[in-house]
Amino acid sequence: MNLTEKRGSSARPKDEVRARNTIELERLKYFVAVAEEGSRAGAARRLYLTCSAVSQQISKLEGEIGVELFRRNGRRSELTEAGEILLAGARQALESIELAVTEARRVSWQASPEEEHNLEGPSATSRSQIPRR
Repeated sequence: MNLTEKRGSSARPKDEVRARNTIELERLKYFVAVAEEGSRAGAARRLYLTCSAVSQQISKLEGEIGVELFRRNGRRSELTEAGEILLAGARQALESIELAVTEARRVSWQASPEEEHNLEGPSATSRSQIPRR
């Protein structure tokens, strides 16, 4: 007898529950942009996307987490209480990921002090021009 049979047919397999808690990073970026711009059209301009693409991703995000994040007020998008909570967490998560990526690149490149200001990576010419000690 498996776990589903013990609990009844309403129990969900672990993979299905885990999949419901997975949020794509890009969708969080779109969510933050809509919240900060106050509209899907403003976020679309900022992200260089179409308004329908942003709207579609916000709808998918709301479906994934099962809550309404915005209330439409004309052309404006106002955060719900749940949206306010997610916004704070999304900003922290995106900032943490950005810092981790930057640190990983810095460590990987073993950057010299001259190269640390260029976190996009040293070019081949900049490496050849830096004197070896």
